[in-house]
Amino acid sequence: MSAMEIFFRTKRFVAAKVCIAVAAVVLLGTVAFLIFSPAQAAVENTQIEAVSAAEQIAEPKSAPAETAVEPEVESTPSVRAAQAIYTPPAPAVEPGAPTYVNIGGIISSAVTPVGLDAGGAVAVPGSIVGWWNGSARIGEPGASFLDGHSAGVFRNLASVGVGASITVTMGDGAAVNYRVVERRIFDYDYNNPTAASNYDIMRQALASADGADRLNIMTCAGQPVGNTYSQRLVVFAVRV
Repeated sequence: MSAMEIFFRTKRFVAAKVCIAVAAVVLLGTVAFLIFSPAQAAVENTQIEAVSAAEQIAEPKSAPAETAVEPEVESTPSVRAAQAIYTPPAPAVEPGAPTYVNIGGIISSAVTPVGLDAGGAVAVPGSIVGWWNGSARIGEPGASFLDGHSAGVFRNLASVGVGASITVTMGDGAAVNYRVVERRIFDYDYNNPTAASNYDIMRQALASADGADRLNIMTCAGQPVGNTYSQRLVVFAVRV
């Protein structure tokens, strides 16, 4: 065998060895990839799940806000009974002041003290009877004075005749009784409210010539004229 043939055979042998070595390396790489890739994926998935669980623990989801509901208060029989019988306390009333009047069984009304209005006349309450606190006290010597609207509480005062009884209830519950002795009609000068004749009506309505305990009651009468009436009715009573 010539030297040239030996050279070429040696070269082919080395090339074959190299090819076999390369094929082995490729085969081993493929096997390693097939073995380790699923395991690596499983590890990575496990790590991702662990991180996600840790984040959920570190930052828990907030619970939905609950709507506040006020507790329902049950009305027990005892509570209902207390509410049914409870009445607010009445305002304090002076024992010596009149609180109620009954006139001849025809007129019944609460009584409130009144003073003078801006024009200097005795004030008249809107819907009840007024007792002028500048007159004598009920049950004491002198003339006590009551007034009221003829279109309101005293609309039937003209029906009260001589001899009718009047009872005034005081703040302490005491009753003071009177009897009607006279009824008089006075013409009122509505064109001149400050006329002397009008003042004379008041003087007579507050008179008690004999100093006896009297109760005089006045209201409007006659025909309506503007915001007043053409006459005044005064009922005179004495204590019995």
